[in-house]
Amino acid sequence: NNDLWLLELSSGLASRLTSDPGNEFDAVWSPDSRRIAFIREGDKRDVYQMLIGSGKGSFVAANVPDLEAWTRDGLLTRAGGKVSLIPAPEEAATAPFTGTPKILFDEKFTVDQFHVSPDGKWVVYVSRQSGDSEIWTASFPGFTERRKISAGFGESPLWRGDGKEIYFLSAGDSISAVDVMSGTTLQVGAQRLLFRAVGVTPLSYNSVRWAVTKDGKRFLIRQNPEVTAGEVERLFVILNWPSLGK
Repeated sequence: NNDLWLLELSSGLASRLTSDPGNEFDAVWSPDSRRIAFIREGDKRDVYQMLIGSGKGSFVAANVPDLEAWTRDGLLTRAGGKVSLIPAPEEAATAPFTGTPKILFDEKFTVDQFHVSPDGKWVVYVSRQSGDSEIWTASFPGFTERRKISAGFGESPLWRGDGKEIYFLSAGDSISAVDVMSGTTLQVGAQRLLFRAVGVTPLSYNSVRWAVTKDGKRFLIRQNPEVTAGEVERLFVILNWPSLGK
């Protein structure tokens, strides 16, 4: 079963966060980085939260297909082309949310991989309105002023910590970026290539395969071993090598 782990970048140490018999996935950080929310899948998909270091998860909401982000406005959830908002849980909450989520966005085409800007005014996401994956932005939480910002294929968009740059996976196993200026409208520069990252192409829709530090200077990339296997230098082990000198 899938469990959640915490990787400490400064030391490289990994520690287990969950060990429930069900699958845990779609982990998102709270705005203050003290907690995570995630989906636990058993007979159904439910949202849980955990205070980092506590080792205990508490029930937040029932029957949530996909968890996209934890914003200052609440938890962003998705089902197909419908995006909804669940009130953010209190740290010491003792009862789950039982109300009706607020629908923010409802379209016939698939959307996913939502990330809200650091100032909370904009959201970047993947839209398949054209049939292919493309990067779009919109105001948040109103989802007005929608615009495409990728020149063709784009997946897995991420904001820089100051909100002045958006990174995403582009065609050809590449990492691309656009400059951003936030104001009453969102001004976006032209797409530019940063570097190639062979094997980083997502294995499936909504799969998380990379992360970037807040300053945009370090990228953590999970590569697909099936893609990169042929490019790894082969290692030969010679047994009984002293006999070769005879």
